[in-house]
Amino acid sequence: MDKRESSKEMLISDALLEVPREIDPLVDSVSLDAERKELSVAQRRVWIEQLVVDHHQSLYRFCYRLTGNVNMAEDVLQQAYLIAFQRIGQVKDPAKARSWLFTVVRTTFLKEVRKRREWVFTDVEVEDSRVPDRSYRLEVDSQRLQVALDALPETFRIAVVMHYQQQMSYREIAKQLEIPLGTVMSRLSRGKRMLKSKLLVLQKQFDSEE
Repeated sequence: MDKRESSKEMLISDALLEVPREIDPLVDSVSLDAERKELSVAQRRVWIEQLVVDHHQSLYRFCYRLTGNVNMAEDVLQQAYLIAFQRIGQVKDPAKARSWLFTVVRTTFLKEVRKRREWVFTDVEVEDSRVPDRSYRLEVDSQRLQVALDALPETFRIAVVMHYQQQMSYREIAKQLEIPLGTVMSRLSRGKRMLKSKLLVLQKQFDSEE
């Protein structure tokens, strides 16, 4: 077993160790009936273990594309697996389980970056004559910044986060997300405009409350 395979097995094991167990010798498989409303702890564990084994490689590759960092990708993915275990009952159609897992990973990634406060938006200052002599940088107020980010469509939000929070270049983002360089530039350009607009609205609201 090579180092990559060993790391993969370790990550899966570490994640699943955190999944609670329920002693139920009668449960050795899980029904994937779309009509099933509730799953026991043992059933959820069986299902999530199988999903992790089946899709880990693709999920890890996707997570790494989002983070651009091996350690962060592993942390995000492990947390995503735990969340998936807790919410696996939401999946009513087994055929949609894979896409649901990818959604969990994306959501977990975005929640993780919200915790970080080292944003550098030096080229996204709000240019507005109504804000005189103020170098309004988006890193000033992390709370308003997060509100503005949450308002962006996911494709633009991820591009903005990767470029400004993760400090990834256009080419790095294009490579990680497997999209054309022009698409990255377009998403960042539109994302910045939407972000500026939202921040100006929030600034006006803040000023009116003072």
